[in-house]
Amino acid sequence: MQNFSVDLHIHSLHSPCADLYMSPQMIADRCQAVGLQAIAVCDHNSLRQLPVVAQCCQQRGIHLFYGVEITTQEELHLVALLPNWEACLQMQEYIDTHIMKLPYSPEKLGDQIWVDINEQIAGEVDWYLNAPLKCTLEKMVEAIHNMGGLAIAAHIDRPSYSISSQLGFMPTKLAIDAIEYHRLEAFQKMCLLQAELKQHSFYTASDAHWLNQIGVGRSLLHVEQLNFEELCKAFHQQDGRFIKAEF
Repeated sequence: MQNFSVDLHIHSLHSPCADLYMSPQMIADRCQAVGLQAIAVCDHNSLRQLPVVAQCCQQRGIHLFYGVEITTQEELHLVALLPNWEACLQMQEYIDTHIMKLPYSPEKLGDQIWVDINEQIAGEVDWYLNAPLKCTLEKMVEAIHNMGGLAIAAHIDRPSYSISSQLGFMPTKLAIDAIEYHRLEAFQKMCLLQAELKQHSFYTASDAHWLNQIGVGRSLLHVEQLNFEELCKAFHQQDGRFIKAEF
């Protein structure tokens, strides 16, 4: 077994709330500088920037897990980690079909561009990417699993866009694969009220929107090697694999 330092929730400049310095090249450089060995880039309701991120990470020996941060009908965030690019294309089609295509103003809400390997603008989405999908939390988890992916409750301890802020509790029958928290103290207080939260794997991630946030919240992934199959085993605590916060 090996231990890997990972940050499984990073935004690129494609997310409207992220800094424009969060280009694929700059993200990969920053990850290398802070010693991350694997990351997941999870933009809001879009996977369009991932191919270039993958290329930049590969050049620097960093493993990329494909990800996306989905806004459900309840206006809460769910991270989906996906096994391959085919599943990403399937997920993008699903999102584009179900998202509420609300009017979008770059001046008010931020740019939603994606860039090529040379950091030139390759495209822009003209509806608001953080708008909710016409899809409930339970249905979204089911859809992620049907695509072979992992469903993670994003920043569960935060006061907005989280399962706790929107629902007040974690549904006991929700087939979630893991829980991502932001602050350990806040998550521990939640576990006192709902002890079954600790039945899931839980870890921290940066949810970085600026370069200096990358790796601030990182976790230790204990697996044989860096691939999606091993990640699944770690999330489900199988065969000695696990993920936990790195202190």
